[in-house]
Amino acid sequence: MEPHIIDESLRCRKYTPLECFRLMGFTDEDFFKVKQALNETFYNGNDRSNSQLYKLAGNSISVPMLEFIFCQMFDDNDEIWV
Repeated sequence: MEPHIIDESLRCRKYTPLECFRLMGFTDEDFFKVKQALNETFYNGNDRSNSQLYKLAGNSISVPMLEFIFCQMFDDNDEIWV
């Protein structure tokens, strides 16, 4: 009998919205500003913004990666190489 490769008692933990923003290169301060703005604008101060926060983080570009790409596009004389 072969050993079980997948242990059925294991559970996967879902990332929190804060962790998703961190993975995209945002600071905790940025996250809390966005969360507060969402709650005040759309939810009358109630904390119901998690699904929108997941969407915002998922529809973003990693800031450090974007910075690297832009740095590669310019040389030392600020000439663009595209």
